[in-house]
Amino acid sequence: MSFALALKRAVLARRSGGLQLLLMYLSQAINAVFPLLIAPLVVRKAGVPEFGSYSLMLVASQAALLVSEYSFDAVGPRLLAAKPRNVAESDIGRAVLRNKLALFPLALLVWISGCVMLRIEITLPAFAGGVLVLLGTALQANWYLVATHRAKYVAIFNLLGRLVALTLIVAALSLKLGPGWLLFGTGAGMFAAGAVVSVKTLGFQTRTSLMPSVSLLGQGRSAFLATAGASLQNLVGVGLAGMLGGASGAGAYAATDRIARSASGSLKPFFLTIYPRMAKMHVDSPAKATRLAALMAAIWLIAAAPLVLATYLWGEKLLLLLYGQPIPGAAPILTILVGWLAFGVANNFLGIQGLLAGGRDRQYLHAIWSGLAMTALFAGACLLLRLPVVDAALAVLVGEAVVFVALALKFWNMR
Repeated sequence: MSFALALKRAVLARRSGGLQLLLMYLSQAINAVFPLLIAPLVVRKAGVPEFGSYSLMLVASQAALLVSEYSFDAVGPRLLAAKPRNVAESDIGRAVLRNKLALFPLALLVWISGCVMLRIEITLPAFAGGVLVLLGTALQANWYLVATHRAKYVAIFNLLGRLVALTLIVAALSLKLGPGWLLFGTGAGMFAAGAVVSVKTLGFQTRTSLMPSVSLLGQGRSAFLATAGASLQNLVGVGLAGMLGGASGAGAYAATDRIARSASGSLKPFFLTIYPRMAKMHVDSPAKATRLAALMAAIWLIAAAPLVLATYLWGEKLLLLLYGQPIPGAAPILTILVGWLAFGVANNFLGIQGLLAGGRDRQYLHAIWSGLAMTALFAGACLLLRLPVVDAALAVLVGEAVVFVALALKFWNMR
């Protein structure tokens, strides 16, 4: 191969990667704006308690998604990176989709159990919304689109789903139909996007058996336990706030949580884009991949410090501007959650890009569950002593900090 041809291919590859990242950011801009648009809309139209009930329903749905999503988003790109030449990319994508759908009944059972535990009334629209959320997420294959360099579909389908959801939620608020219909609108949008993704990109064959592949589930067992622990760590806050302060407490927590998660979501396209590349780098040069993950985590923590300080100084004004009314106790929760965000993103660099992408699932698993155990202990103390809602945010922050310390120690031992 001539030098000119090699240079041309390198330039085209770099342009392709930059375009993919740009499209992913367009997609995530849609995802980030949606919760920041919906949360103030629900609070202004229906009040903080109504928003709290809707948020608790979403928590139950997200807990159920831990089952149906398993660890396929982490395992899928690794399978593509190491696939034999005689295996088509679409075969791997369809295998993951079949396994997601096979786990749907168990996920639905988890959703119902979560609603009962959080004392959520399961109305017909709420049940239909929960089903649509689970099915829509199962049908989505963003990891596959990114790994196969078709990020434009992620942006298009996300926009479609968000527009459907926004239209239905606005209609439900106008008719004062209750939080169950808000969940239905959210689920309908997710299902619309997921259905188009599965048909357009994977061509799912309904004749293929829906029984889960034991081999595929076995490969992702440790990754599933790790990602489930990380997700539970994120879900504890709203649920604990609801137990401590009822729907109003959950609403105050969720109002600040939406801001922190939108900030976190702005980095998600970057993570989705680099994960397949990090998985490939771990195959070609493990030491280089490990050093790069540690460097990105260190740079992020330095950059996050001013963000935490700014939230401490102007958090209350930001909440008033966004929601149009003061939310008692929300400002200190926001500051704590931004601190949680700082540790959480660093843990993504160290844990997901540094360990999970390289197949070191068990090391990531140990770190995550160490933090989750600390969060559970803190949450138990909050419930036993009936502490204020702000302590729910502290429980999440302490757990995330423990995860960071555990991951940092593992990287120190790997040098």
